[in-house]
Amino acid sequence: MRCVSAISSVALLLLYCHTAVATIKSVANPALPEPPLVLSYATQPVSHFNKSLAIAQQQQASWSHDPQQISQQYSGTGFELVTAKEYQGKVITYSVRPSQSGHPQMLLILALGKKKGHWALEKARLSWRCSEDNFFSTNHCNITAHTADNKLQ
Repeated sequence: MRCVSAISSVALLLLYCHTAVATIKSVANPALPEPPLVLSYATQPVSHFNKSLAIAQQQQASWSHDPQQISQQYSGTGFELVTAKEYQGKVITYSVRPSQSGHPQMLLILALGKKKGHWALEKARLSWRCSEDNFFSTNHCNITAHTADNKLQ
C-alpha cells in the first residue's frame, strides 16, 4: 500500500506507511494543550503470536475469538486497551502503557483482520513518548529525566 493523501484513516496511515504524522485523540495526555503526535513507530513481530493464536482458536480459547481480547493478549498486562475501531473489515486497537520506573509512556497500535473466518494479527506498531516530548516516536529517551520525573510524583 502506498502512502497517499487519499488515505483518510489515521490508523491505516500509521500501520501501513513507513513514516506518519498523526494525532491520536484517544491517548491524549490531559496535561498537554493538544493530543500527542505520532511521528514514527517500530514494527513489532506478529508471526509467532499468530501461530499461538491459531492454536488457541483450534482449542476454542475464549480470548481468541474477540479482537479486543486478542489485542490485550498480545500487549500483555502492562498495557491498557484505550479504544478499538473498525475500518474496512479490520479492527485497529490502541493500547497505552503509562510511563513507569524510568521508562517512557508507550503506545501499541495493532491491526487485526479475519482470514478464513479466524482473526489474525496483521500489523503491530510500537511508539513511545519521552517525558520531555509532546509526541510519540522512536526517539531515544533520556532515562534519567524519566527517573527524576517519577521521583517528583
